[in-house]
Amino acid sequence: MDIAIVCLDCLGTGFRVTVVGYAGDDATGEMVVPRKCGGCDGSGRVRTSGWSDG
Repeated sequence: MDIAIVCLDCLGTGFRVTVVGYAGDDATGEMVVPRKCGGCDGSGRVRTSGWSDG
């Protein structure tokens, strides 16, 4: 049975945020616009073959 579980890369949101411009203890940083998650292709769910009774 195929089921869909929450994507662990984006926690079901379908988007990931990348932080750029951060250098060690430098307090300045720049956050870019969230991008579509590559792990689930933006759906927030990942298909799996599910479990069986063995």
